[in-house]
Amino acid sequence: MGLVRQSAFRVIQETRKPLVIRITNIGLGVWSSEVPEASKPAIKQAYARHLIELTGVFPALSVYHADYSNGATYKYSGGKKKSGYRLSTHPANLRDDPFGPPDSVGSNKTLLVINAWDDRSFIGNGGSFDNSLDGWITTQPLNNTYFSLNYAGMPLGSNFINASYLHNVFFK
Repeated sequence: MGLVRQSAFRVIQETRKPLVIRITNIGLGVWSSEVPEASKPAIKQAYARHLIELTGVFPALSVYHADYSNGATYKYSGGKKKSGYRLSTHPANLRDDPFGPPDSVGSNKTLLVINAWDDRSFIGNGGSFDNSLDGWITTQPLNNTYFSLNYAGMPLGSNFINASYLHNVFFK
């Protein structure tokens, strides 16, 4: 989460625009399958506390957290979590689509979609069909029913511009 904080600071500093971060349960999916069930609530609470703290430190930051385990997208801003806040105005948020509704971030703001940021995630966990945020960002198979579907019935990430190969350390 330190990298998320540093990235938010840098993007706000460079663009001088409000920042919108869209994030999922990073570390609470595959990684947490190795964590005992009794420990998971404490990890989730620490994750939420971090997002609260992050938006308290950066007033120009809003975080939309697509939380699949609770079936909702939550908004964090001004150091507060909108408790039980469902962004019900668009089907993308009802489906916890981490990319959000199209054109939901105007030109007066910057959008930052956060994935797990490990070296294989940059290329979709090795370029495989990975039904996670890492795979949605990078592999984009338009006719693959294996992937979760977005608000329009298309695979998640199919309308997302893939620049992952441009910033992958193996290709620099």
